[in-house]
Amino acid sequence: MLALLPVAFALTPDSVRAAMDGLGWQDVGERQTEVGLVAVRHLPLDGIDCLEASASTTLDLERMKTIVVDIRGNPEWSSAALTQSQVLAEAEGTVDYLQVLDNPSPISDRYWYLRGTWGPTGEGWALSWEHFDGEAEYPKAHAELRASHQGAVPVTFNVGSWAFLPQGSATVARFRSCSDAGGNVPRWAGEAAARRMLPNNIIDLFKAAGDASSGR
Repeated sequence: MLALLPVAFALTPDSVRAAMDGLGWQDVGERQTEVGLVAVRHLPLDGIDCLEASASTTLDLERMKTIVVDIRGNPEWSSAALTQSQVLAEAEGTVDYLQVLDNPSPISDRYWYLRGTWGPTGEGWALSWEHFDGEAEYPKAHAELRASHQGAVPVTFNVGSWAFLPQGSATVARFRSCSDAGGNVPRWAGEAAARRMLPNNIIDLFKAAGDASSGR
């Protein structure tokens, strides 16, 4: 795997974001889906494959923003098997949350603590997130998690974003994720699965925004 960052330096959220803002992205291909053409790219870093899916849409921008920042409502529209999406703390433009992903046996379930921030950017608007130590900051919630999801594996590196970028009269919706699933899943297998499933984030969002705008 091509390492775009020196092996001697551990990846940090800041270094990953800097890399994501650079020119190292490589095209994986395009997938024709039920909501249109979705482009997929990846960015190989030191031990982590960052992934991106994007597509153009004329769906209502404000509605899409509302959907992605509704952390509690994520399981209602996402096709990912989220069994828990819990807000731990929130304020204007920020949120701490915990999510649990149900994996088919024999793969262990995964959970992650994320700190999200959202608002206008130089390009448009974005919801960005990164991992934080939820066990230390929310011990009660963590104890409840461990009691209810014994054997679940923590995802301890997770940096990503939803971004909405103006494109004439349309909007480009872009989903990015740089994470390490950990556990005993071979990295190549996890990356292959992520690339195959990544467009689902765009499909799910567009379907949710379309259903909402049509009143269904």
